[in-house]
Amino acid sequence: MNKVPLENQTASAWDESHTAEQNATGYRQSIRETLKRYCSIALIIAVVVGGALIFLDQRLMGKGLILGTLFSVINFILMATALPMRVGLGRKKDFFFSLGSIHLRFALMAIPLVISFKYGLYVISAVAVGLFMVQIAILGEQLWIRLRNPERVKC
Repeated sequence: MNKVPLENQTASAWDESHTAEQNATGYRQSIRETLKRYCSIALIIAVVVGGALIFLDQRLMGKGLILGTLFSVINFILMATALPMRVGLGRKKDFFFSLGSIHLRFALMAIPLVISFKYGLYVISAVAVGLFMVQIAILGEQLWIRLRNPERVKC
């Protein structure tokens, strides 16, 4: 039976914990880069299209699109930060954490809709489109990639 010396066991345990720490740091960095990429794309689209709508005398539509996009970005950030928190929770705690998270995010997304519906400050359809701007940015980027490189598409 081969016995590993104690100093090698300690070094091995340190290597494993160090590798786990590097993986966690890399994961957080990956999330941060994804957030920055898609939120920036969504905000740029909203500002350009919303600015064009405001310039074309459709102020309520332009402001509604920008407002909805701001809430879409906040929703995406909340979702991305809540996802790693679920790791390591038990099944019951995970269920209630997820339920609370989605209720919070839905309530957050309802705010601009209620404002536009109740007070008439924005066009409700523009706000609704803005609420999906991050998802539109993600899908648009994937479509752009597939159109530029059709040979890489696997069906």
